[in-house]
Amino acid sequence: MLGVNRVSVSTANPAAAYDFVAKTGASFPVGFDLSESYGPLRASASGSSSNSLHIIIDRAGNVAYLSRSYDEEAMIAVLDSLVE
Repeated sequence: MLGVNRVSVSTANPAAAYDFVAKTGASFPVGFDLSESYGPLRASASGSSSNSLHIIIDRAGNVAYLSRSYDEEAMIAVLDSLVE
């Protein structure tokens, strides 16, 4: 079975992230990058320079898709290949 979850990773200090969640009413999980491992992952992504990063992880825990730009067709193709 394939599960899809939206998760936000904050590189800000936890207090600032909690403030953001409270102000926006975000209902998705927010994690904190206290180990600073998210920055290099963002730097390796292709696409525009926006702050968003789209990642698809396969069942084995490997990154199957990584991009800064939103490409619905590409993401659907990756998801389809993972369920075959």
